[in-house]
Amino acid sequence: MTKVPQHPSRPSSTADANDRTRTLSREEISHHGQLLADLGICQIENFLLPQTLAECVELLTTTKGEAYRKETRSTIYLTPPDEESAPDHPLRATVYNRVGTLAADQLPSRFPLSSLYRSKRFVDLISAIAGTDLHFLADKLGSVNALIFNSGDELGWHYDEPNYSVTLLLQQSESGGEFEYIPLSLLPNKYDYARVGEYLSMHNSYSNVARVSPGTLVIIRGNKLLHRVTQVTGETPRLIGILSFSERHDTVLTDYDRQLFYGRSL
Repeated sequence: MTKVPQHPSRPSSTADANDRTRTLSREEISHHGQLLADLGICQIENFLLPQTLAECVELLTTTKGEAYRKETRSTIYLTPPDEESAPDHPLRATVYNRVGTLAADQLPSRFPLSSLYRSKRFVDLISAIAGTDLHFLADKLGSVNALIFNSGDELGWHYDEPNYSVTLLLQQSESGGEFEYIPLSLLPNKYDYARVGEYLSMHNSYSNVARVSPGTLVIIRGNKLLHRVTQVTGETPRLIGILSFSERHDTVLTDYDRQLFYGRSL
């Protein structure tokens, strides 16, 4: 990953998070932290308050047409294929992606997840569950995104660029659009290429599906957990917010990733 020293603003006050989300007990934070450490994923149901959820859906419904959408292929590491590797090697084999993406600078100014992302209470919560101090991405495009999955859209198996990805499902599709993953306990080393290849070829035997309803907060160790979103079908688009965090304060996406998901560098 390319690292460029940048200095994002400090978290804002706690008011926005208090108004938009439910409060977790210490016991819940500890429980979800253990799941995140063991499996690489945890889910917190009914995290977004109903009025916040409705506001997010309304705003995205009016702006989803501006999303960047293109069919792409990439390796599971979101890198260009290594032509010197064998065709089925994880560094060369590619997966299919098609999804509409609204970058951080395209989101409506009133989009609730943008202000939630910058609230101190929210950052402190995610850090407490992760068991480490987390920081915003210092990336003008990749910090907060909204993904719009129309019928036929999907995201192939991949590892994220940031350390931790937080997703908030806003609207479920009629069918498909399931979040599928290989538990971290089964595949702890993403650079164990032989094992990665084995699990990919037999993912139906090893993968889990996260049953997620609108308003659910999902935290994943994005750059360690192999995951995908299955193909969406039906007229109702799947809408989801993606909020990315890093253990460093200067993390930005690579140019390759920006072109892949946004069609531009800045």
